Amino acid sequence: MRLFKETAVWASLNRLAVGIGLSALFSGILLLSDLGHRNTDSAAAARAHAQASVPGRIVKTAIVYFARDVGTDLCVQGLIDGLKASGFEEGKNLEVRRADAQGEMMNIPAILQNYDSSDVDLIMTITTPCLSAACNKVKHKPVVFCVRNRSDCGRRGQKFDGPLVFRYRRRQLSTGGSHTGL
Repeated sequence: MRLFKETAVWASLNRLAVGIGLSALFSGILLLSDLGHRNTDSAAAARAHAQASVPGRIVKTAIVYFARDVGTDLCVQGLIDGLKASGFEEGKNLEVRRADAQGEMMNIPAILQNYDSSDVDLIMTITTPCLSAACNKVKHKPVVFCVRNRSDCGRRGQKFDGPLVFRYRRRQLSTGGSHTGL
């Protein structure tokens, strides 16, 4: 044992243990310091329901996606149907603005910046390029990422075991904007 303590392996393991211990300590400190800023599913749902039930309040939303196609149209329709089931009905207490980048990546930041400086209450992105651009460009409005594509889900003989839909995972980004996955 004495010879082992004098080797380079022991010194490396010792440094590794100290590094892991310090990482665990600082991770715990960060998690505890963030405890008061977390939103739960029930709190977010209660806030949304309270906003929907205010008479005369019209919630203005924007749906941004990369290109219009059958799949995207179905996603938008499913999103509208889900909002209707939650008490937000288009034409009554919900105004929906839709914009697509027409298949051009360079159009996405301009669309998002336009909505960020407009009077919409919420920006919903449907495609991954729109979410990526929203993380960089949207600073003043909350963003909800609604749909994610997985290219490996359709392969024959494979099972998909991960979530396709996210529910109310909220985090504050360094840009100052808040992004939520639905």
